[in-house]
Amino acid sequence: MAPLTDAAIREIAKTRNNSDQWFHAEITFRNECIQNKFHYPPPGEAKKERSRRQNARYKMKRQMIRQKLLFGNPSSVLSIAAVPPCSLNQQQTLPAPAPPTPAPPTSPQPRNNRPPSPPSPQPQQITEAQSTLNQQHSLPPPSLPSPQPQQHPLNGQQLQPSPPPLSPQRQPQPPTSPQPNNQSSPQHHRPEPSQKKLTRQSLKNQQQQKRLQQQRQQEQREQRQQQQQQQQQLRRSERLMKKRQYLYIHEMKNNNLGHLSQGVSKEIKDKHRNILSDAELVQRQIVIDIDDHGQLYVTRGLDKKPHSHESCSERERNNEFLKELGCELLYLGDYESGGVQHIPGVATNYTSKSNSLQKLMRGLFNEHAQKSLAQYVLANGEADKNRDSGNDEKRRFIGFGRGQKTSKFFKGIKMPTFNTKHLGKMPCSLQVAISSVLSFAQQRLQDYLESAKENTVDEERRNYVRSKWGEFYSKLDVDVNWDFEFVDINMRSEGKLLRHCDYKNDWRVGNDGCVVFSYSVDIGDKTYRVVMVMTSRCTVGKSFERIHDAAI
Repeated sequence: MAPLTDAAIREIAKTRNNSDQWFHAEITFRNECIQNKFHYPPPGEAKKERSRRQNARYKMKRQMIRQKLLFGNPSSVLSIAAVPPCSLNQQQTLPAPAPPTPAPPTSPQPRNNRPPSPPSPQPQQITEAQSTLNQQHSLPPPSLPSPQPQQHPLNGQQLQPSPPPLSPQRQPQPPTSPQPNNQSSPQHHRPEPSQKKLTRQSLKNQQQQKRLQQQRQQEQREQRQQQQQQQQQLRRSERLMKKRQYLYIHEMKNNNLGHLSQGVSKEIKDKHRNILSDAELVQRQIVIDIDDHGQLYVTRGLDKKPHSHESCSERERNNEFLKELGCELLYLGDYESGGVQHIPGVATNYTSKSNSLQKLMRGLFNEHAQKSLAQYVLANGEADKNRDSGNDEKRRFIGFGRGQKTSKFFKGIKMPTFNTKHLGKMPCSLQVAISSVLSFAQQRLQDYLESAKENTVDEERRNYVRSKWGEFYSKLDVDVNWDFEFVDINMRSEGKLLRHCDYKNDWRVGNDGCVVFSYSVDIGDKTYRVVMVMTSRCTVGKSFERIHDAAI
């Protein structure tokens, strides 16, 4: 395709801003392309027919050709460095180019086109100046006349003379750009295959080192976590060893409670809370080792048997003192017979090694339920001055309390109120978990009473109690199969359970059984012991005694 003629370029220039300048610049660009045997890309007339990406590519192509002409050919009219190399003191007057033919003003120029390049000296004059300078570089430069001001060929304005050229040592270097494929331009540096292999190998080595560093960091994090867990376990075991206690139950001679008898003032009782108080009245002492992980024991008659916790460090001294007074000692601890020991008519102890207790604590009443119950009691519980000695003891109860004005009647007798206020505030999952503990405890109590041959059941009383539990658990589809009338949930961390009797437990035969389930849980920096006492209530027994008397 033949390059555009001057007339064709003139027609295109009419659509540009500064049409005269654009026309001369485009003519110069076309002539340079023809002189250097480059393909001349004509300016597009209908730019709207091309897409935005095509316009960008077309503009980039013209720009690359301008750069090749600018830096590839030192004699180009478009070249920035087309000035003869001379010293700073040398001056040279360059002939002004011939004025172009003026043209009438046209429409505004679009933003994409560049302004025309300034006129530059002719290649022949530059070559002569360079050769002269190369031959006489040692001689002082001849004095040149000062450059005269010139007029612009189009508007006639006076132009400022160009500054003297820089010396070869201080002449600015053109920026790097793509070079044309000719002998005068330098070739692109292409890495050899060996260099490529080295580069790939170095990248692989860097990636491998990074992976190894990440693995080492992960191993260090895991080691730190393991160390922290071990330290926490050591601290927990140390706390448990310092607070390790055992439970004792005193069977008194002739049921004489001594200073803990009902009707005695609280001040006198508080002075006789020690294990050795009324030691001369103790007939037999039942000792149960406390399992830190979990434990459940069954006994009866705690309404007339003083009981409490005592530190293991004082155990031997207390036992020797009681032996001297003729007291019998019975031990229920962690035995080899499957984690369970049973003394007929006395007590049954289930430790964390018991399969049945493990099934309970891994089932519905798992670690999540255990901690959830402890957190609720800790947040909503209160201490009992008659039983608790520390400031961190908390208690809440579920079941029958006292008769009130709002209490309901059963067969003409006012019954005590059944309280499920705090049980209803607990999450549904925790309510179901507590029901599993109550069901398990009822089975263990029934086995104990059958072995003691005292499994006399009041069916009317049982049905009434289960109906109250059923009213609450009917919404959760839980089958109620337990007869407990009162559930006391308490917890402590540092305090001590005071020596006391459960006076409000029922004393009637067949209803004086009691089941105690306990476990340890960590909350924050403290280890708490949570205890659930499940038993009967003397107020319920008294109400049904009136019902039976009225029926007679």
